Order: sequence, then C-alpha cells, then structure tokens
Amino acid sequence: MAEDQNKDMQPCCLFASCGFENEDKLIKDLMNLDTVPSYGKVVEDIVGCNWDFETKYYTCSIKLCKTNKPTLGSQEFAEALEAVVLSFHPDQIESWNQVVSWLSYLEHLDPSVKLLVCNSCTEQSQVPRLEIQQWCIKHEFELIELHPLVNDEDEDDQFEVDGITRIRQVLFAHTWSNLVMKDKPDTISPYMKQLMDETKQEQLEATSQSSGNLDIHAELGMHAEELNKAMNAESDDGLESFEKLFSKFQLMKAKAESLPADERKNYAEKIAMSFYAAIGGSDDEIDSLGDSD
Repeated sequence: MAEDQNKDMQPCCLFASCGFENEDKLIKDLMNLDTVPSYGKVVEDIVGCNWDFETKYYTCSIKLCKTNKPTLGSQEFAEALEAVVLSFHPDQIESWNQVVSWLSYLEHLDPSVKLLVCNSCTEQSQVPRLEIQQWCIKHEFELIELHPLVNDEDEDDQFEVDGITRIRQVLFAHTWSNLVMKDKPDTISPYMKQLMDETKQEQLEATSQSSGNLDIHAELGMHAEELNKAMNAESDDGLESFEKLFSKFQLMKAKAESLPADERKNYAEKIAMSFYAAIGGSDDEIDSLGDSD
C-alpha cells in the first residue's frame, strides 16, 4: 500500500525557513500569484500546494511544500523530495545555525537541487559572505540573494540573474521525475562541443603551469567533460544531461572565482558562449559576439 501512495505523491520542492519570515512571499512570487496560495497538510510539520508549470521543453506538476523546522517528513515524502530551498538571515547567528542543522537531515533526504536563499549578504554580515560561499561549495548548495548589493567594480555580476528569477531558472532546469516532454527540441549546435574541447585543453595546460589551482582546474575540466557527454548523447538524454549541468552553473562560477583574473574572464566567456549555443544560438551569431570585443 505504501508503494501505491508513493506513486501518487507528486515530486516535491521543500521551502524550509531558518528564521526567515518571508517564506509565503517567496512561494507566492515564484508562482507569479497576487496572493499567498492555500496550503494543505502534506505530512506532519509540512504543508504544501500544487504548482503546474511549463518550460520550453516540458510541462510538469509538483508540490511546493514549506516547514519551519528540520524534519524527514515520512518515507513517501523523502522519496518524492527532489529540491530543497533553505532561507535564512546572514545577520543572525541562530538563523545560520538552523541552516547547518539541516545537513544531517539532507543526508537522508538527498534532494537533487539544494538552494540557500537570503535577502543579501556581505563580508560585514554576522556570517561573512565568503564563509557562506565556501559552505555552499562544500555541501553542493547554490547561494541566491533576493536583493543583492550591487558592486560596480565586479564585472562578473552584470551577467548574473538573482532572486526569484534565478530560483525559477534552477527549478525549471531540473529534470523532474514526472515531467512530460513536449516535441523534441532542435539539436544543440555543434559549436558548443568545439568550445568545450578548447576550454578543457586550456584548463589542462593551465593546470600544469599553476600547481596552486590544481583542484579548481580539475573541477572545471570535469564540467567540460559533462557538457561534451551531453553533446554526444541522443536528443532526450542529451537534454537531461544538459539541464542537470545547467543547474550547477552557479557552483561552477563560485569555483572559477578562485582562478586568476585573466583566466577567470576567459573561462566565463567560453562558458557563456557555450550556453548560448546550447539554447539555439547559431554559429554566425556566436562568431559575431566574439568579433564585437
């Protein structure tokens, strides 16, 4: 009987408040609603609502859940959970401690998508931004700021997407277990494979010249290899691999920040052009982007 119940349970995305008061607004804005949705009990200590959405490639129906305490829910819920969003205040140590307390639960829940959300954070926060970023890298979270403080000197930030838009992007990029594919998308441009082959080779050469960055270059090379595999796969399998890789984009960026400035800029340019090609940009368009420098 438990197996049948599990089959009927929709995939879940859990919003867990760690001293964050705007959880309802977060969910409302994600769903593009004017008012807070009505919630029903999912399991003990967890309520939720249905969310039907569609992307360029698929349609899907999931359950957006929320809780204000660490919990495993139930076996059926744990098996249905595919994404978790922890929200906190970087200026409150107790809020950060609640975030950390979720780790032991997440080891058992093992969601594919893990996001850490706050209004904004800086090096002057009670929990410094660098410490938060390092924690996210270690535990495979993506840090998303709803209202980031703009730094005009940081050229990388001008191409970033933040807030609800970024949360929505990550959730749309995930391959939900019950998604229904639309017509097969066009084949990804071969230009992407060429760019990633060149990037991987440059990283290998840079690794031999910079022993202090060995781990970072190895990580970037791994992502390049994943992208190549997505290129070589059949259409449906390639789409799934690419969507999983896209969800790691912020993690790739965080690791790239450890590279020297010139290498980081070159890497960011190639990744941006690769993703542009992946979403249908033609070779001529990409060439013109390179010529505009």
